[in-house]
Amino acid sequence: MIVPNPITKITNLGDSINHPLVHYKFSTSITAKRIPIPNRSGVDFVSLDTILYCHSDGNLTWVFLEKNKFVVSRNLKQMEALLSRHNFIRIHHQYLVNANHIVRYERGDGGCIRISTGDELPVSRDGKKKFMEKLKDWV
Repeated sequence: MIVPNPITKITNLGDSINHPLVHYKFSTSITAKRIPIPNRSGVDFVSLDTILYCHSDGNLTWVFLEKNKFVVSRNLKQMEALLSRHNFIRIHHQYLVNANHIVRYERGDGGCIRISTGDELPVSRDGKKKFMEKLKDWV
């Protein structure tokens, strides 16, 4: 039989900052940003850093990771609501891209974006406006 260790009482704030459990919670919550993505067989917890972009396919969305891809039974608007606060940008009515993986923007009518894998994604005129606004924030 396993008996849990008693919880130590923290009497002041200085003790709580140096407490190993508190330090563990801070370090894991900051470094391990994952989101739940539901699929037919359950829920996958995906690291935000591994998501390159999302591509709309009607009411489904293909999520492209560094090494593979999978389909989600959510439309791109729902995925945008989930990911936009995590540095994802809607660049086209069919594409939502992780800004951390953008390597190059090529000018044009809307233009296109090259990501870290070498894939090129089209940018719509409206997407170009949003992207340029974000670019101003970064610079």
